[in-house]
Amino acid sequence: RAFVPPPRPVGLMRVSTRPRCASPDPGAALVCADPALGAADRQLARAYRQAQAAGVSDERLQRQQQRWLAARSAAAREAPWAVRDVYVARIAELNGMAQEAQGPSN
Repeated sequence: RAFVPPPRPVGLMRVSTRPRCASPDPGAALVCADPALGAADRQLARAYRQAQAAGVSDERLQRQQQRWLAARSAAAREAPWAVRDVYVARIAELNGMAQEAQGPSN
């Protein structure tokens, strides 16, 4: 008899089997495995740097980022779309903070 591998599980959360994506943080593992989330992560990094450059305090950014990382991990336990949602919200928040720190654009 020939060996027949079991069917691949189908579901909302598929984590890569690539060893480089192994992480104790489910959010980080999902971002590594999903190219669209990887792109969102790069966009978030740019927004974070722009907020720093605009004068938002490092202490404020780091404190919020720690809370956001916890939210990303919780979202990763739910579904990839939930992780995308927390990225969209954080990027908007960082962009708003940068604009606020720069003051009126007149």
